[in-house]
Amino acid sequence: MNRYEDPCDGCELTVKVRVRRTETKIVIDIKNRKVNVLECNLLRNRCFDCVPFCEAIVAAKDFAFRRREPKAEVIVLNKN
Repeated sequence: MNRYEDPCDGCELTVKVRVRRTETKIVIDIKNRKVNVLECNLLRNRCFDCVPFCEAIVAAKDFAFRRREPKAEVIVLNKN
């Protein structure tokens, strides 16, 4: 198996990412490489629209696609 092949090709991961005081729930589609933010506790405070370079999104992508070690705590909630 190639390093970049994923045995769970086509599945979705639901993860919880903790960066400092921020907690975010993110759904990652492994096959299409798309990320969707479900909940973020910054949405009420500062964050009006999630940008692709948000620390939580980058950490989730690092974890799911095994690019590098995530710089935040990533917890897998559900794997479909």
